[in-house]
Amino acid sequence: MIKFALIAFIFFLNSIILFGQVDECVQYQSAFNYVKLNYIDGNYKKSARINIKQEVQENLGIPFLINEYYAYVLGLSITDFLELEKERNDSIRNFNAEHLMKIDSTYSIDCFVTKNYKRPKIKIFFSRVNPSTIEVWLVNIKRNPKRHRTGQYIIFIFDSENRIEKTFETSWIE
Repeated sequence: MIKFALIAFIFFLNSIILFGQVDECVQYQSAFNYVKLNYIDGNYKKSARINIKQEVQENLGIPFLINEYYAYVLGLSITDFLELEKERNDSIRNFNAEHLMKIDSTYSIDCFVTKNYKRPKIKIFFSRVNPSTIEVWLVNIKRNPKRHRTGQYIIFIFDSENRIEKTFETSWIE
């Protein structure tokens, strides 16, 4: 019973529509401006070739920063979240794992006017978790000495006025 109630509560949190109408373009542009200011402008030339994927995937799973995100959603500190009883913590992880690789839907956004280069140096992908949460993948493609990719994974949580309330960030390398 506790397992079912917790899963229902998480599903409810993920499907909440905030007080005002969610203006997706404002959220995506805020996220892009944050990424541009904190990662692109300082590390690359102004002429860096950027490719923004205009197709957004909707899914409820989060691949990284699972503990941090769900602790924030539930209003707990990370240590309190990790100390939850095992059954409750496992049900949250199972819910996340079930939705991680499943794409619920895909849609296009027309929020950016950019030139999508054939061989970009930087690619930016968006994914929507719920009406108040966006995931951003910033991919840096390195061609020398051997082709590989590095990047940033950022979760943006927005408040009811579509301002960035909280970010969770991590880097990755492939």
